[in-house]
Amino acid sequence: MARRKRKRANGQGGILYRKERQQWYLKWTDATGRRRKASAKQKATEYAVRVPDLAILESRTEGQATARAILAEVVRHESEAMAGPTNEALLEDLKTAYLAYQAARNSAGHVERTEQNLRTILDALGVVRVCDVTPTRAENYLAERPRAKVKIENAKTERTVSVKTANMELGALRAMLKWAEVSGRIKSNPIANVKPLPVRPSDITKRRRAMSEKEIGRLLAHSTARWRLVWRTFLATGMRKNELAELTWDAVDFDAGMIHVRPETAKREAERFVPLHPELAEALKAHKAECEVLAAAQRRKLHDRVFTTRTGRSVYGNVLRAFYASLKKAKVSPEGLDVHALRANFITYAIDAGVNAKAVQYMSGHKTLAMTVDTYHKLRPETLLKVASSMPDFGSMGADNDGDGEAENDQKPGPVVPRVVPQGQKAAG
Repeated sequence: MARRKRKRANGQGGILYRKERQQWYLKWTDATGRRRKASAKQKATEYAVRVPDLAILESRTEGQATARAILAEVVRHESEAMAGPTNEALLEDLKTAYLAYQAARNSAGHVERTEQNLRTILDALGVVRVCDVTPTRAENYLAERPRAKVKIENAKTERTVSVKTANMELGALRAMLKWAEVSGRIKSNPIANVKPLPVRPSDITKRRRAMSEKEIGRLLAHSTARWRLVWRTFLATGMRKNELAELTWDAVDFDAGMIHVRPETAKREAERFVPLHPELAEALKAHKAECEVLAAAQRRKLHDRVFTTRTGRSVYGNVLRAFYASLKKAKVSPEGLDVHALRANFITYAIDAGVNAKAVQYMSGHKTLAMTVDTYHKLRPETLLKVASSMPDFGSMGADNDGDGEAENDQKPGPVVPRVVPQGQKAAG
């Protein structure tokens, strides 16, 4: 009778040094009872084990401890694979993989915002593994985060975090954990049932407004020539900050009078074409000619970007600071104003001028018409005053009254309209 081979439970196994190959090898028994053997270098690369220098595994004396550490990591990985996904995964590793997944499918701006939201909430929660994320911690974060004070980027002022921002940060973490669950990296999403906070009118901390024509005039008059053209481009095109900062000369078609907003810079990769105002086109042509002269004097090529710093870098990180400095110099109240408010100005003035709302939605790159009309279009005092001037003078309508309160009826009787009787019915006598 043949002796039945007994399966052995998963164990640490052992390590073996092959002198002829000058390598450490691993030997272990997996959860199925199968004996396994592989080189330590191979498994360290396969499972991305953090080893300072793989060359140390060629040494019999110095590589022994490293080989044992690799063996322990290999056994742990294979045991987890046999048992199925768990919630022991490191959040930092999940974040790296998730951002790489997002980068292949979304714009750089979307990935940057996602990374920022994940970094903010993970730092605040102070958790390392998925199992450390609990519904209670997530709900406490939503309760405490809107009270926090944060510094405005490139400015010396602070603002209170809004409920909407807290919801977005939690939503980024919830989306990452859902992706990890669907892709089999974790067992379950621990905060799948945590609901975002309701956003009430009193919770809205940032209320943008449209600038008046006088305010726009003062802003442009008190800005430097370089920033004046930036503000004009914002106001005349409605482009987002990232779209304008990454705008290149080959995307500006002076012959067709169009600016091409490319998918790689647009939100949701929504490609679109924005018409150029003739005066803005002439100003951009003059700006390009100045840049070409400067490039020739410095013996270099013309920068690809339309707007750059003096060192040739993107103006993205300097726009907000320069905008607030220009507002202060122009003595314009910054209440309700930021760079994105210039985009609201474009939409407001375009709709007030009678431009088709669907056309404004397309030029703005909004997904819905409601976003354009209800959120970005602002009612200006000038618009409301036009309502009063366009209404008829109701007081003059009583000028022809006879004094008894009864208006004379000078209208002639209208034509008699014959009554139509449905077929099969008799007209009433």
